[in-house]
Amino acid sequence: NDTFESDMANLSNEVLLPIIIALCQIIMEYLDPDILFEELSEQTEADVTTWGITLAAFLFLATRNGILGAISVAITGNLTISALITALQDLSVFSRSRASSVAKSEVLTALSVAQQESYGQSPAVTGKMWVHTDRQEGNPRANHQKMDGVEVPVDEEFEIEDSDETCMFPREPKLSPAERMHCHCVIFPVIDGLTIVLSKEDKEALRQQYIAERRLGN
Repeated sequence: NDTFESDMANLSNEVLLPIIIALCQIIMEYLDPDILFEELSEQTEADVTTWGITLAAFLFLATRNGILGAISVAITGNLTISALITALQDLSVFSRSRASSVAKSEVLTALSVAQQESYGQSPAVTGKMWVHTDRQEGNPRANHQKMDGVEVPVDEEFEIEDSDETCMFPREPKLSPAERMHCHCVIFPVIDGLTIVLSKEDKEALRQQYIAERRLGN
């Protein structure tokens, strides 16, 4: 279907943006009741849109390759139409477990996006700490276990242990599947006790500075 990718990208935005916004509202109120969530930065909205397009392209490619592979096997093996239909129905790309795995990864990514955006907008948060939750399906990644407790400034990337990849947060869409899929790590905020006691006006000015810096075109 020629519209699959665009339809899927639009659907991703419709689903993920409200989740991210709702999480930002909860996280920012918890961090500092003086600075409540009002809007996503333009750059974050653009990043979510790009993420949706990338996700749609990945799903389309995986589905197409699975179907073409099944058809190729059917042709070379002289299978009947009914056998081909059965093979298509049994493809892993159409399985409930795959759908569940993709949904988990993307919702957890939405959590990470919301955490990063909330920490960036909250002046009291000066850093972020990688926390390995030990809930990865199968064997936990040894390099993610090594990341547990690593702190970086809130606007800087983590350098993943035993890897040449970097990321702003776990499961960032730019990461390879090897670092991203089935990861349940999170980031915790590092609070500056001096900043959190500033006046509401001063903290709001700092938040607006963050929003301005992330306007598209800057």
